[in-house]
Amino acid sequence: MQEWTDSYKTYFGQKNFLFSSIISFVLLLMSLVVNFYAGVFASERASNAVTDIILSNIRVYDVDGIFIYGSWVLVIIIGLVCFRYPWKIPFILK
Repeated sequence: MQEWTDSYKTYFGQKNFLFSSIISFVLLLMSLVVNFYAGVFASERASNAVTDIILSNIRVYDVDGIFIYGSWVLVIIIGLVCFRYPWKIPFILK
């Protein structure tokens, strides 16, 4: 446990690391905003639906759980990696 606290003190005490982490976080926020407005734009400009010969002829599967819980599992795993390896935070966020 002492190694982790020393590691956090070492990395978060460096100005370059803090600057890189802040820039990474700002880039992440900007990408989320751009993604949101791209989705709004695509929804407004949606055209008629086009049928698909493969999707029209296969069974329907309920994959809601995979999308919902899978995304939360991914966020938790990324959070654990950031917690365990603080020097990877700028890279992960970028």
